[in-house]
Amino acid sequence: MNDKPTGKDYVGSDDLYADVQRTMRLCAEMNSGYHTEAEVRDCLREITRGEVPDTRCSPSPSW
Repeated sequence: MNDKPTGKDYVGSDDLYADVQRTMRLCAEMNSGYHTEAEVRDCLREITRGEVPDTRCSPSPSW
């Protein structure tokens, strides 16, 4: 009898796994629909655990 669990084994620390799961949840939340700039910045702050400047970038037209 095989005592090894089936499926994919996770290699890494529990903290890293928790960070990956948290980031995936936040990305799914951001992709679930429209969010204000402030809501997006809040999600990015939580993902990066850092400051996200309150700036807006307007891409140049690509004509």
